Amino acid sequence: AVQIYLAEYDFLFWIDADAMFYDQSRSIEDVFQLASSPETHMWAQDIWPDYPSLHRNELIDTGTVLFRNSEWTRQFLIELYYFPECQEYLNWTEQYCFTLAYRADLMGMSQRIQILTTPHINH
Repeated sequence: AVQIYLAEYDFLFWIDADAMFYDQSRSIEDVFQLASSPETHMWAQDIWPDYPSLHRNELIDTGTVLFRNSEWTRQFLIELYYFPECQEYLNWTEQYCFTLAYRADLMGMSQRIQILTTPHINH
């Protein structure tokens, strides 16, 4: 779904169905500090310590992710989809795939993502 709509906007905010906006006084631009992050292409939060995430040693919570519309982001999403290490997991958890891609530094991911500390975005 992200890949379908990303090209139509400067940024696309992915939010899981079980997440919500609580503090509506802050803009997304301020929460993610977009003005001071021109080289960042994705923003996410570090993992909330629940059982599945701790068991899999996940690093990135993809319940809320901001994507910048860029050639890098669009290509990264394609590469992530076909990333061999993720094939077993893509049908049920993209979150773990983001961790695998980060650890492998897929397409220089570590230099293009900001992983914000919990509870910067949610929880």
